[in-house]
Amino acid sequence: MDYFTISQDISLIHAVELDRGFIPEAWKKEIVKGRSVEFEFGKLPAQNHNFLVKSKKENIYPDLLEAPLPLLSTALKNIFCSFEIQIQCSCAILSDREARRQEAYWLFALERVKCLGSKAQFYPNGVLKKLVLNRDAIGDHSIFRVHGIIEKQIVIRFDVAESILRRPMVGIKLEGIECQEETDI
Repeated sequence: MDYFTISQDISLIHAVELDRGFIPEAWKKEIVKGRSVEFEFGKLPAQNHNFLVKSKKENIYPDLLEAPLPLLSTALKNIFCSFEIQIQCSCAILSDREARRQEAYWLFALERVKCLGSKAQFYPNGVLKKLVLNRDAIGDHSIFRVHGIIEKQIVIRFDVAESILRRPMVGIKLEGIECQEETDI
């Protein structure tokens, strides 16, 4: 089975942005460090949230927002949940006061799987240069993050990618990942 990273397409220039002034203080500490927040699997806040967005006439609501908080549109969340029953989600309403518009999104937490292949490459500072997965260590996971890397990349299996591509999703980028068998290690 092939695997892909799924990420927010940063070339979408009018993607909606959260107003960082209304993000909970505990989460702002991660954002200040220059990182987006990643919720630890099993510790996603259960309550619903309401976040204000920067009001712009041209706002486009992509199906995946990665920063400053990981957010899925309802359509993408439904796909994720149909393939990975252990995904944890919490409702987050994005509110544009000026446009009088609200959109339902979902904060999410994914399991980190120890599946980093021995052929993965890193820069001296620990940043990932080339992601390679150990196919045998992935097991039955269809949507996950990789344990052992700084980056918060979301990995999806081929059938999940295929399901996403059949729908009119906006602002999503898929990239193939090299995989190796355990015998290649």
